[in-house]
Amino acid sequence: MQQLRNKLAGVIPEWRNAIRRLQMEHRDTVVAEVTLGQLFKGLRGVNAIVCDTSYVDPAEGIFIRGIPVLELVNQGGEVVFYIL
Repeated sequence: MQQLRNKLAGVIPEWRNAIRRLQMEHRDTVVAEVTLGQLFKGLRGVNAIVCDTSYVDPAEGIFIRGIPVLELVNQGGEVVFYIL
């Protein structure tokens, strides 16, 4: 676990700085238009959040690090924690 902490301690500050730069340089950039119908259907088809660990496929559901959530259901807690 300490090895993971050390690795993350080295990369997280870089990630945070990259995100800050992106937000400052492109804060007024429009990324999607949303209809009222999409709002009531859970923003289906709209990129509404940035996440590098998971995504929702409209046909196949939620994926975490490329693994369908249903494949993680029977995994142990440590495995799921590591993947997250």
